[in-house]
Amino acid sequence: MVLNIAMLILLSLDRTFLLQYATELLDFFVKNFDNIYGQQFVSHSVHALLHLCDDYYLFGPLDNCLAFGFENYMKKIKSNLRKNEKPLEQIVNRYYEKYEKCVINNSSNKPLMDNQPVSKHLHDNGPLVDNLTGPQYYTLMFKSLTIKIKKESDSFILTKNGEVVKCMNFVQKDGIIMLIKKKFNILLPYFEDPINSTIIDIFKIKKLSSRLKYWIIYNIKKKMMVLHHSGVSHAHYSYGHLNKF
Repeated sequence: MVLNIAMLILLSLDRTFLLQYATELLDFFVKNFDNIYGQQFVSHSVHALLHLCDDYYLFGPLDNCLAFGFENYMKKIKSNLRKNEKPLEQIVNRYYEKYEKCVINNSSNKPLMDNQPVSKHLHDNGPLVDNLTGPQYYTLMFKSLTIKIKKESDSFILTKNGEVVKCMNFVQKDGIIMLIKKKFNILLPYFEDPINSTIIDIFKIKKLSSRLKYWIIYNIKKKMMVLHHSGVSHAHYSYGHLNKF
């Protein structure tokens, strides 16, 4: 739990105020690692955890400086090598061969910007509210996340005013996409030790409202994951995060 909370903080864009707390959690974890897992498992990687907060100060959330993308791409780079001589020249030649064949003529291939969502999958099934009418969509895509009305696991979000809501429909009116939603009326901490979980956007949720409301999509803050167990639901944020509205 200690390591999990520290990593949630260090992977977040909006939790700079908790960096000192994350530092203390990682220090506690490293100092007690051998007592929990055994001296034989202590390694340089465990010690390296103590420097993650320094990386956050320098580069921001850890996703900004992780090397997994480079490591995963090594397989593709190696597949371009045909012989042992002149590996760099081989890779450059293969790159230009692929680049010359790459012709992008479909606007859907253009990268999405966080503040330029794309609505997809037109429908006319509702629900609608008040006088809000217009083209309806099942799916809303941002650069960093996708919300799908028809797939429950992809339909929950956290709003900028702290509500956990279920997306029921997307409606375009006067060129603006509106979200029709229902909110959970009760948000409680899912755990309180070593930190109140609501501070890191993890909630125990109850009583989904039957009343439909709507507002513009710029109120979306994060995508949420909702899990059901033992008759109780809890929500925690996934890593899709909108911060450029």
